Amino acid sequence: MPTTPRRLVTPEQRQRENRLIATTLAFVALGPPIGMLTMFSLSGASEMLKGTLNPIVFVLDLGAALLYAPWSYLFGAIPAGIAGALVAYLSISNRFSWWFVLLIGSAVGLLWFFQIFLFPLGGDPRMKFDLRLAQVAAAHIAICMVPTILCTAIVRHYERKWCRTSEAETGTAA
Repeated sequence: MPTTPRRLVTPEQRQRENRLIATTLAFVALGPPIGMLTMFSLSGASEMLKGTLNPIVFVLDLGAALLYAPWSYLFGAIPAGIAGALVAYLSISNRFSWWFVLLIGSAVGLLWFFQIFLFPLGGDPRMKFDLRLAQVAAAHIAICMVPTILCTAIVRHYERKWCRTSEAETGTAA
């Protein structure tokens, strides 16, 4: 019985796959808690602009954000995974740009907003678009953009550090 030849994976392909997986997992691990802290900070800033912010309540609010961090994965793991995979793809394909990172964070935030407020499972599709809804959309964009930027900076820092270490061990230069 003839066997089909196995596809050989080059070390470069394996390294790209590992970078994609590691970046996506880093985004999934770090993104949701950062997004939750962003959400609670935006909530406090909104109250501060209205003039109704009680400093004690704000500190308790941020403390509650830390306690609710595990719940952030329920809402933020999928958007963080999408953003992480897209950023990893840009980095691997040598098309990385911070403008693309901002675009990815904005797009993921808008998709999350539409999924929650404008699709039948998350809200009334006949909902009228008004100023309050625009503010909610802007908040969703910020809640996704801030973690995307921070996670990208963290991943790129450790990626450069890891590449320098592996080059020193093997004696090669990129």
